[in-house]
Amino acid sequence: MDNGIHDNNHYNLKLSHKHVRVLIHALDVYTRISIAQFERILDDININSATKEVARRLFDEAKRVIYDLPPNASMSICSPKLNEYVHIGYELEKVLQKMVAEVEDHMRWSVWRDGPLKLSTEPLPKIEICSKPEKWRLKGIHPGDVVRVKRYTKRMYKRKSYGIKWNSTGIVEEVVGDEMIVHFSDLEVSLKMYQYEVEVVDDQI
Repeated sequence: MDNGIHDNNHYNLKLSHKHVRVLIHALDVYTRISIAQFERILDDININSATKEVARRLFDEAKRVIYDLPPNASMSICSPKLNEYVHIGYELEKVLQKMVAEVEDHMRWSVWRDGPLKLSTEPLPKIEICSKPEKWRLKGIHPGDVVRVKRYTKRMYKRKSYGIKWNSTGIVEEVVGDEMIVHFSDLEVSLKMYQYEVEVVDDQI
């Protein structure tokens, strides 16, 4: 139980870029569930559409019972009814998003560049980036992006050759420097690609 006796403590935590991405993802799920966007849970679970539909109906009922809200409605993140931990979690998520937007060079109108509204009594976290060589820094492509292949490309994976057609699209699973792993649903395989071989067509995160 937090009784305030450690409020003056500060902690340094060394995280990889992927750790930060996972933390942002987890905080987003936490805040959305807290404001009654229960369906956010379904984005991370592989289940069929019929099961999702049943879950959504149950979520609508839970939303009515807990929050007295109709389907498709949710609370404002600014609501004073929310526990301060929710507001702190939101602020931490937005501070991390702003940092990532700068590192990954997101488009200038990306909402990730906005930063948080100040909602809690807790000071905003301060984050210092431990710079790596330029080639290891992400440049606008990150996990979750849909990318389009700029030209016909061949790749070998587990002794099998794959021909990736021009204009094929896939979802980025992992990025390290100028290399990435892209899942191509039409080929049913995830293959290594290089940044110069693709372009982002949809930023999903």
